[in-house]
Amino acid sequence: MTENSITKKENRQPWTHGMESDIWVCEAIWGHRLKEQPLHALLTEFLNMAEGMLRQKKFLDETYPDQSVQYNARKAKELRIILFHNPTLEQIAEKDIGSNDEAWALWIKNIQDSSRSTHPSDYTYLKQRFPKFRDFVNRVHLVRRSVMNPGNNKKWSHQLLFPMGPSALYVPTDDKFGRDRTLFTRSGEMVYLMLSRADQSIRDELSELLSHKLMPGTQKDNITLGLLPGGPGQFDEPNGGTYLPYKSHPAYNRLAEDLLNLAKLGLPENDVFDVMKHIIAFNLYLYALETSNHWCGSTSPATIVCEIINTKSDVVRQYSGVCKRDNEDKALSAVENYCNQLIASNTILCETLADSQQTEAVKVASLNEFMTSELSLKNPITKTTVEEYKKEVLRLAKDSCRRNVIPALASLGRIAGLTTKQGTNRLRYAPSDSLIRALVLANVPGRTEEVKLLEKLFSRYSIVITDIHASKVLPAQYVESSHYEKNKERFTRRLMALGLATRMSDACTYVVNPYKDAI
Repeated sequence: MTENSITKKENRQPWTHGMESDIWVCEAIWGHRLKEQPLHALLTEFLNMAEGMLRQKKFLDETYPDQSVQYNARKAKELRIILFHNPTLEQIAEKDIGSNDEAWALWIKNIQDSSRSTHPSDYTYLKQRFPKFRDFVNRVHLVRRSVMNPGNNKKWSHQLLFPMGPSALYVPTDDKFGRDRTLFTRSGEMVYLMLSRADQSIRDELSELLSHKLMPGTQKDNITLGLLPGGPGQFDEPNGGTYLPYKSHPAYNRLAEDLLNLAKLGLPENDVFDVMKHIIAFNLYLYALETSNHWCGSTSPATIVCEIINTKSDVVRQYSGVCKRDNEDKALSAVENYCNQLIASNTILCETLADSQQTEAVKVASLNEFMTSELSLKNPITKTTVEEYKKEVLRLAKDSCRRNVIPALASLGRIAGLTTKQGTNRLRYAPSDSLIRALVLANVPGRTEEVKLLEKLFSRYSIVITDIHASKVLPAQYVESSHYEKNKERFTRRLMALGLATRMSDACTYVVNPYKDAI
């Protein structure tokens, strides 16, 4: 274990608030829990927790690994029924049934009859706010236009709105409005906890800027607020139980600084969230890879060799795929090292296992008692030798990693816009326009030479695009200068096509941040 590794015992605290999984290994390494999640759900889960902590006046206060951070999220029951479980609205609006009172009476009767058995509510408050039924219908249509990821065939209780304001934030539920973790998997809550452990000076500045985006009463927030009943009962029970194992981590400040740079741009109203979602997913991906590296004995960040989309295969494309697979497969090595280090950390157990006077049965019993407690094993392991027992624990731990962490890594790379199969049948690192734009906005304070941006992407994220950086970190057989020169040229053309770069008459290219340069 290296001196500055995050895995040092003093940098970690155990979780004592209930362990849900059958074997608590992946959670102890990456947190509870890193799991596959759509991009819009990752963003809105993070914002739900952020807004909940803001209401408690604890927004971005420092947190600790052994602390179960609690917050109340909105249920927005009436809002979601009005928007997504309201089949007669259009029918009544289309029919000429006479007065507004008649339209309101028919609609209220229909909506209350259809929801009486599972989620009864009183919708008469809407008539007071919208004397004209047609105004109410228009408001519903307007809010529906802000649905994130429309047409995804999600059930109605999972539909989420773009975060125009706190009134548009709520948690996915089942059809009876019970808690449902299939869409909000806790990864968004992990993002909030990462920010809450960044340096205080960064947290303070980020808190001041982001809190304005989450305050109620703005013009856009009022659009949704008009459909909510208000009063008590709008919030779910306190929600918590998310675990992030490390007090400090290089990823914490990196994420916080990126979001702070975006928040400083003064993007129109809440449009900043549309850019932030890619940066959040990208930084969470880097956090997971970097954590794997630390458990594998290296404090270096994971190398990200990026192909700028090409029409044919070359060395850059080949290694970008190899690099992705190697980075993500290190999760399995991290699991194995964690299990081995866990046993090695218990001196008494190691003495028992090494004692030739002890029977195999005694050794297995001692090992089982320790591992059952540390890993919260839910199912008994019936192996009769120490080696067989260790192999079985490792098999269970790796199976859990293959089911949860590795799919989560693949998902994060995809939703961040970092990986693609375009032009091939295998995933590789090839950033999308959205991710490139987000990285430029977060890292270019003003007019900057392209070579300086490339150097920053390499030093900050270990992104390799040019031969200069490839030669520093890659095996010699994967450093073909002409291929990387063409890769860099494609990067320049992408920036120019996105309106993020200009090439001068002396062939020097400058990258521009349109928001900073406009200020």
